[in-house]
This record gives sequence, structure tokens and C-alpha cells, in this order.
Amino acid sequence: MNIELIHYFLTLEKHLNFTLAAEECFISQSSLSKHIKKLEIDLGVQLFIRDRRSVQITPEGKTFLKYAQDIYTTYREMQSDLCNKLPDKQKIIRVSSIPIITQYQLMPVFNEYQKRNPDVSFNITENDPEVVLDSFRNKKADIIIIRNSGQLPQEIPFWNFLYDELVVIAHKDHPFNQMEILSLDDLMGETILMGKLGQVNDIIITEFRKAGLRPKITYQNTRFRTVIDLVSKKEGITLAMKKMANPNTFPEIRNYPLTNHPKFALCVAINPSVINACVKDFIAFLVDQANGLLS
Repeated sequence: MNIELIHYFLTLEKHLNFTLAAEECFISQSSLSKHIKKLEIDLGVQLFIRDRRSVQITPEGKTFLKYAQDIYTTYREMQSDLCNKLPDKQKIIRVSSIPIITQYQLMPVFNEYQKRNPDVSFNITENDPEVVLDSFRNKKADIIIIRNSGQLPQEIPFWNFLYDELVVIAHKDHPFNQMEILSLDDLMGETILMGKLGQVNDIIITEFRKAGLRPKITYQNTRFRTVIDLVSKKEGITLAMKKMANPNTFPEIRNYPLTNHPKFALCVAINPSVINACVKDFIAFLVDQANGLLS
């Protein structure tokens, strides 16, 4: 039995719903089901009764729950304690990320962790995906954060931890405002603006290619904020991840979901050559906090 199985058990017990529990654990429902089944085999008891309509915890599951909560809490406390005992130079966590720290409200997560662990500090850099991947390969980063576009190197052990959805962004007075949801066909004839977001651009182009469409795309070769300003001035529309352009921040725009709701994950990879208690403890904290980041 490993600690992840206990984490999956506690999450399913909290929701009593495989869909919600799998989303919180950032794994598929089938994977969650397999993990729970493995835990039941390891323990020799049935923990949940499940059918098509409901999930219920068994009496044996309730007995295990008391111990599982204590085990998981103790494990997290152990990680934190071990981190505090590391030499100072190992308490500096080097993070290399694509430019999403602000848009995805990750900085408060770093700050909160540092507040709880005053001896730990972060060295955070943001760069293009190729540079981020190179920092992993060259051992210049302990942790990298990148978007999982489906084309990441297979030799790097990525872990999805935060999902977002590709949406259409248009001016609030655009004729689209008569529609609640859009298809890629609806975008034909529109001027689609795209900036320097390499990974997101690749995702957009791939989605159109899969649909057999050739849209009118204009590359502005500029920051995403500038693209949004152009959309606000009715110079065109754009596509982006939903969290990147919050209408509360940009009141002149509106987000429209796409019919197939294409979702993509941010993912994290820990450099195996630099794994220590602090890095493991922070990653567990990051994943715990991630569930509220898109609310």
C-alpha cells in the first residue's frame, strides 16, 4: 500500500462520487477505480459499494477511514518536518514555468507555502516551453510547470495537476452574444488574433485541423494582454484557455465555450536528480491547493 492509494480513498470517501473524486485527484475515473480496487485487494476487504447510481462506504471502509486519515496527516507532517531539517541550500526550490503564474493564481500558492515554511524559498523563472524543458534536461530546475498539449516528451514523467478549457474570446457586443456556445464552424470568416503563446497556438491550430477547417488567423507576435486589448477594441476575436482572460479583469470581453469543451492540463515534473523532502512536500501542497484555483 502506498500513500497515494490512501489519498485516493480519502478523496472518494469525501465525495462518494467517482467523477468528482477523479477530477480532484487529476486522474481518470477508470484509473481511480483501479486504484481503489488495488487498495481493497491489499486490505482484503471491500471499502465501497458502487453501482450505476451511487457509491456508499462499507462498514469496513468506515473502520479503515479512521486510520487512513491519521496515516495521511502523519505522512504530510513527516514530509514537512523532514524538509525543515534539510541543509539551507536544499531549501531553495528552483521552479521553471511557462508564463502562467499570474493568470492561474499560482503565486499565492507559493507565498502561502513559504509563509508556512519560512526557511523555504523559491527561485521562479518563466519562459518559453522549449527553455522550460531544457532547464529540466540540464538540471537547472527542480520543478517545471508546462501545459500538456499532448506533444510533450515521453521520457519526462509529467503529472497533470490543473485543468483548463479552450474558449472563444470576443467583444461583449459581438454578434456572438446571441449564442451561448460556439462551434469552430461559427468562427469561419472571423479574424482570429494570436500572440506569442506557442503552446496555446499549437492547440488552437490542431483543433481547427482536426475539424478540417482553415480559419483566417492573424499573428500579432505580441503579448497576450495586447491581443486581449485588440479584442476589446473589436479588432478581431481570439481563442485561449478560460482562466487566462477573466471577464472580471477585462470587462469589454466575453468568453464562449466550444461545443466539444476541449480541456488541457497544466502539468508538473520533478527532476529526479534533485528530489528531496522539500520538493515532495511542496508538490503535495500545490496539488491540494489546485482544486480551488479555477473556481
